Amino acid sequence: FSRYIRPASPYSSTFAAGDSLLLKRGTTCQGELWPKGSGVSGSPITHGSYGTGAQPIINGNGTVNPLVKLFNQHYWVVQDLEIMGGQGKGLYISGSNASTPLNYFRVINVNSHNHGINDGESAIYIGEYQIQSVNDVVVDGVTGHDAFRGVDIGGNCCNNPAIRSNNITVRNATVWNAHNDGMFVFSSNNVLIETSVAWDTGIQPLSENHTPNGIWTWDCDNCLLQFNESSLAHSPEWDGGGFDIDYFSHNTTLQYNYGHDNDAYCVGIFGGDGADATTNNTFRYNVCSNNARDASYQEKRQG
Repeated sequence: FSRYIRPASPYSSTFAAGDSLLLKRGTTCQGELWPKGSGVSGSPITHGSYGTGAQPIINGNGTVNPLVKLFNQHYWVVQDLEIMGGQGKGLYISGSNASTPLNYFRVINVNSHNHGINDGESAIYIGEYQIQSVNDVVVDGVTGHDAFRGVDIGGNCCNNPAIRSNNITVRNATVWNAHNDGMFVFSSNNVLIETSVAWDTGIQPLSENHTPNGIWTWDCDNCLLQFNESSLAHSPEWDGGGFDIDYFSHNTTLQYNYGHDNDAYCVGIFGGDGADATTNNTFRYNVCSNNARDASYQEKRQG
């Protein structure tokens, strides 16, 4: 550990605004890491690395879930780490259904991979379905592979903008070998996903009965996906497409993306009647090539 750690013991102490928990590059740490405490606006806590060489590794050896955890905490920067070998979740940022979102997270240059493939878990998981919303999140330059999902961000739901997560940015992310979705942002307002790449997603078996896509949003208002690439998307049953604007979405735009060589559609825009409807969504200036590669069943070929 870095000499710049303020508390006497990183295992038992609570970090304060402006503190740094830094791991020496070229080293490996074993087991769960859950640093406590919260930063404040303008003075977050930083969990990262120091020195030269390869990123420090946090290795769960297949027995820890989640592996790196922040829970009911605010104002953290997590950067320049390799997180591997979790039993399920790699990096997990969530809470216990607080009435207000958790604020300010920056996840930068994190490589999270080779985790368990338990249903609903991810290499990078921020917020939680029907439980915890977050606000002001930037995920930049991350890599996620060989996990259930690559990047998974969302919040409380459904079809209720007042309780969703807000102000989510994912950029320069790379995801592959995802058991389910590559990148999935759900139950959120004001989302930007850009300059990111997903391939070889949805490789799970038929028995799991899910609906994976490469890069998609659901229950999402005022969301923009642009300059992304999704390819080689698969599915055991439904979907298996490159991009998807799904139920409860309004004013979402897909533009300047490249979808190719997917088992099913390049893009899907889905919604039902009444409260389920998706409205005012836009698909434009995209390039779609060589999609609908799996003709074994009609349901996967919706576009």
